[in-house]
Amino acid sequence: MPRVTGVRYSGAPRARVSRLVASSLSGADLVVVCPANPVTSIGPMLAVPGFSKLLAKSKAHKVALSPMEGTAPFSGPAGKLLKATGTRPDSAGVARLYGDFLDTLLISKNDAVLESAIEACGVRCVLTDTRMSSADAEARLAREVLEA
Repeated sequence: MPRVTGVRYSGAPRARVSRLVASSLSGADLVVVCPANPVTSIGPMLAVPGFSKLLAKSKAHKVALSPMEGTAPFSGPAGKLLKATGTRPDSAGVARLYGDFLDTLLISKNDAVLESAIEACGVRCVLTDTRMSSADAEARLAREVLEA
């Protein structure tokens, strides 16, 4: 398996935030960052000039569900990619990546030891059961995200 040594978003410097996205962010009450890979799914958006600043300026409550438990993602290569970008491969690393705009991060209750590191990033930390092993668990977690 190849070793990842870095990540770049080659088209991001030329990309622009659309008026619709800017308008949506400025008028939103809530922005939810799903438990996606912070490097391959969320990172490209954050790399677009001005996008992070628009998120930070939005009066919406910004909530994310961490895709990590311990140093492992729920699925996929997020841990390896976080390391390749020089980011801690855990929920505290996710909080640092999103810290410029994020208000609240829900993390696994098994990661309670990370709570103070997350809150040191200026992000409120909520401990919960983040595993989505059934439809009931998915619905409960969705409610918790919306209520955070």
